[in-house]
Amino acid sequence: MASAGQKKKLLLELAMYFAEKGEICTPGEFNKDKGNRPYMVKSSTVNKYFGSWSTMVKEVKQHHSDILSTMETKEVKKPFDPLAEYFDSQNIEAEPDPLEQLRASSKEK
Repeated sequence: MASAGQKKKLLLELAMYFAEKGEICTPGEFNKDKGNRPYMVKSSTVNKYFGSWSTMVKEVKQHHSDILSTMETKEVKKPFDPLAEYFDSQNIEAEPDPLEQLRASSKEK
């Protein structure tokens, strides 16, 4: 069983890792990120110290919310549309899809 000091140290390391990464990842993603995760820490180590991944996430959010608040939100990338810039520059508006009303009416209610 881990001591309270060991748990606090691991929580701080994990909070810093998640803040640098920009998100709280899953155990699988955590294990695959060998170069960046805290030294000698795997998801099995987290399970040994806290019992489960979700318990660790709750404790990190509870004790280190100040560190997690510095996480940068990732921007959602819009799909690249090569004609969008051209249409905007020429002031051309897209015609409405004639089948859109048909598709909307055929959806299950």
